[in-house]
Amino acid sequence: MPNQLPSPPSAQAVAPDHSVAVSDKQDACLPVLAVVAWHRQAPDKPALGAPCNGCGLCCLAAPCPLGMWVSRRRSGACKALLWSEENCRYQCGLLADPARITGWRRPWLLRWCRSWVKRWIAAGVGCDADIVWQPAASACKDESIAPHGGRV
Repeated sequence: MPNQLPSPPSAQAVAPDHSVAVSDKQDACLPVLAVVAWHRQAPDKPALGAPCNGCGLCCLAAPCPLGMWVSRRRSGACKALLWSEENCRYQCGLLADPARITGWRRPWLLRWCRSWVKRWIAAGVGCDADIVWQPAASACKDESIAPHGGRV
């Protein structure tokens, strides 16, 4: 049975209108790691080390260690990833709206959560996602691994 790449269920709910294939590192010959649904208005992925622009590909491809804890999974899109219509970018929900993600309501706890998460995920340090992306139509030539939930 050939390897099939299912589309992450939470990514479908976040952005159902644009699919991309994500590969590890900067080598076009590497296999596709994931096919993710990506919001059409999301900015292109910045260069490695450049300031984060909220493209969201890193969190759509796989959760960070903190995202693994929040999402309770080791692969697929992070459940804490939120799309901001007003900013046209993805945001970590633990930074943007920790009450929504954690259920906590105490102001001091939410302030602590934001400061801890900002340091934990290195927010503002720069893009550390050493991945490449391409439209899913060019990555998935085989109908059996075409992404679900997005237009190809």
